[in-house]
Amino acid sequence: MSFEGRTAIITGGASGIEIAIARQLAKLGAKIAITDTLCGSKRYCREMASCEEAKFYP
Repeated sequence: MSFEGRTAIITGGASGIEIAIARQLAKLGAKIAITDTLCGSKRYCREMASCEEAKFYP
């Protein structure tokens, strides 16, 4: 299954299963939008998602 050209919005994405989902969707070609209340987690989310296209929205 390919997610090329699609954007995934991951809520609560700074930890737990959500970051694993973000990582998998990035591997499948999706652009990732991560939201969480943990404002200091922006760098962590990008690293964990392994995706240059990842964006973090506190």
